[in-house]
Amino acid sequence: MAQQCVWVGGYTPDSEPAGTAQGIYRVWLDDSSGRLTPGGVAASTCGPSFLAVHPSRTRLYAVNEHTRGGVAAFAITASAELSPLGRVATGGAAPCHIHVLPGGRELAVSHYGDGTVAVVPLTPHHDVAPPAAPVDHGAHVGLGPDPERQDGPHAHCARLAPDGRHLLVTDLGTDELRCYVPDPVLRTLEYTGSVRLPPGTGPRHLAAGRDGRMYVVGELDAQLHVLRWRSARHRDVGATVTRAEGAEAGILAPARTSLHGVVHEDTLPAVRGDQPRSYPGEVAVSPCGRHLYVSNRGADCVSTFALDGPTPRHLADVATGGAWPRHFALVGPHGQYLVVANQFSDQLTVLRRDPDTGIPVDTGHRLDVPSPAVVLP
Repeated sequence: MAQQCVWVGGYTPDSEPAGTAQGIYRVWLDDSSGRLTPGGVAASTCGPSFLAVHPSRTRLYAVNEHTRGGVAAFAITASAELSPLGRVATGGAAPCHIHVLPGGRELAVSHYGDGTVAVVPLTPHHDVAPPAAPVDHGAHVGLGPDPERQDGPHAHCARLAPDGRHLLVTDLGTDELRCYVPDPVLRTLEYTGSVRLPPGTGPRHLAAGRDGRMYVVGELDAQLHVLRWRSARHRDVGATVTRAEGAEAGILAPARTSLHGVVHEDTLPAVRGDQPRSYPGEVAVSPCGRHLYVSNRGADCVSTFALDGPTPRHLADVATGGAWPRHFALVGPHGQYLVVANQFSDQLTVLRRDPDTGIPVDTGHRLDVPSPAVVLP
C-alpha cells in the first residue's frame, strides 16, 4: 500500500475572505483505494488559499490571501513536515495564486484584489525574498459588465504559455488574458499585450493542452473557452489581440477566426444545461492529454470532456459529493484520482478516473477539512 502526501490549503479566521481552517493540512492518500487519512495541521499561516511546490520538492509556498498580501515559504522534510522559513509582502491585495517560473528562481503571484502580478525572487536555497521591483499597476486597468464582480481588474491565475517563454494571466474583472515576458535578469515581468474575451466571461483559471490549445473557464459566464497559441509570425487575420508596440510576444488567437476580421470564439458550456447555475472553479488536463476536467460550483460536479477533436466533447457531469468544489487535483499514479476541495461542506472527496473513458466515479471516500480551497499533491 503506497501512501502519497497531499497538501490542503484553505481560508482562516484572519484571511479575507474568512474561513475556519487553521492553515495548511497534511493528508495521506492510499494509491490502491483512494482512501484519505488525516495528517493534522502541517503549518499555521494566514489564508493559504493557493499553494505551489518548488521543482526541487524541498519547498512549499503559500499565498496569504489578505488585503495586505504576502507569500510564506516552508521547508518540506523527508517525513512530510513543514518548517516555516519566512514570509514576504507581495505589494498587492488579496493574492490568490502562485506559479513557479521556469528555472525555479522566481514566483509569479496573482492578486485578486487589485489585479496586479508580482514577481517574488527566490534565494539560492529557494526561500522567498522581497520583490525586486514595485508592482506595476500600469497594465492593470479596466472593468467588465458585472458591477459586483467586475468593478476593476482581478487577476486570478498565471500559467506558462505552450511555448514555455510567456506568462499568461487571467483577469476576471476585465475579461482579459494578459501576456508577459519574464525578465530573468531584472526578475520582473514585461507586459506585452492582452486577448479580450467576451464581456462578462470572468476568466478564472486556464490549462494548456498538448496541441497548442489553451482552455479557459469563465467563472461568470459558466463557459469553457478554447484558444490556440500561435507564434507572432503566424498571426491569424482578425485575431482580437492588443500588442505593446515592438514587443516580441506570442499571439493568443481564438481557435476559429474569420478572414473578415470577426472572431468566432470557440466556447461551450462548462456543464450541461439542466444543471443548476454554475460557477466554474478549476480546469485541468489529464496527464495523458486525452481528457479535460472542470469543477462547477453550484452544480457541485466535475465535468469531463474528451480532447479527441478540434473542440472538447462533453462526456459527463459527476457529483463531487460535497458543496462548492472550489479546486481539485489529479493525484496518484497517472492521475487516477481527483481529490476535490468542497469549500462550503468542509470536506475532501475522492473520485476515481476510468482509465478508458476518463469519466470519474465516486469512491465514497471522504475527509473533513475546514474551508478547503486548494489541493496539491
